[in-house]
Amino acid sequence: MYNEANIAFRERKFDKGIELLERIIERDPSFAEAHYRLASVYHDILGETERSMPYFRKALELTPDAPAFVNGYYQLAQHQLRQGQY
Repeated sequence: MYNEANIAFRERKFDKGIELLERIIERDPSFAEAHYRLASVYHDILGETERSMPYFRKALELTPDAPAFVNGYYQLAQHQLRQGQY
């Protein structure tokens, strides 16, 4: 299902991809990659920064040392800086 979501995003079918990732997370809340991908879609593609933050946080909570998720720390820090949380 994760691959299906990625295909949907490549085809610019964002609603379908988001729905698939949400179903994945519902079935397996510990699937860090799904949280991170959903955060990235909300943040980078749809520009929904607020909506992306809980997914970045969860992905980093689940796998804090994952090199692939290092950008999530940057996005969280930037968001907190904009919110005056420093």
